[in-house]
Amino acid sequence: MKSEKTSFKSRLIFGLVAGFFSGFGIFLWDFFEEEPIVIEKYVFQAVFTGLFMALAFGYKVDKKNEP
Repeated sequence: MKSEKTSFKSRLIFGLVAGFFSGFGIFLWDFFEEEPIVIEKYVFQAVFTGLFMALAFGYKVDKKNEP
């Protein structure tokens, strides 16, 4: 297996998308459970989830069968 570092731009885009979907999912959960809506909680969730996802998936692993 060979690993290479992905570009900063793709990591940033992936982190933003992952954070948005995470924050939006928590918002929907609270909305349907009829809990109070606190925007700061969803922004915090989106930013830090996106940051950690971008850091965690910073390397691309290629699985190639080499003899």
